[in-house]
Amino acid sequence: ELSELLYSASIALRREDIPLADRDLLGSGRSASRCTPDELVALMRDAFDRTRRVVTAVAIAWDTLAPRIAAMRLALSEAREHAGALATESAQPIAGVEQRLQQVAETVLDDPLAVTEQDVELVEAQLDAILVELTRAADLRDGIDAKVSQGHALMDELRVLEADATAAHK
Repeated sequence: ELSELLYSASIALRREDIPLADRDLLGSGRSASRCTPDELVALMRDAFDRTRRVVTAVAIAWDTLAPRIAAMRLALSEAREHAGALATESAQPIAGVEQRLQQVAETVLDDPLAVTEQDVELVEAQLDAILVELTRAADLRDGIDAKVSQGHALMDELRVLEADATAAHK
């Protein structure tokens, strides 16, 4: 009897009702899937391996993507501050990147395996482009005073040259 339990399909995995249309006259109204103890251990091992792979993939996604998202949120906050200080028209692109970043962040929390490396890289590239634009605008703003001073100096030179030319012409 012990041998029969150990080596035959002695374990019922699941029982299902058989629809009336599929029943035999003398058959039971239920069917059972059965397996041997070794088969059950193999099924459990496969299920554990699949579960381990999914949990590992989720952990890797959270460990790698979450810090990048946090860094992008910080950079986005700084970009918003710079745009406000510069009074540029960067608000719309910033809002677009902010919305996309929020979508990616929510997806990482809800279904981390649905977010690809390319999804995060795309948001990073868009944010980097905005930061480059803001840096250029800040550089332009910072250099504008020198350019205006140079322009005034050139205008003064032109006035002197004009006066000399007028005097020479008379």
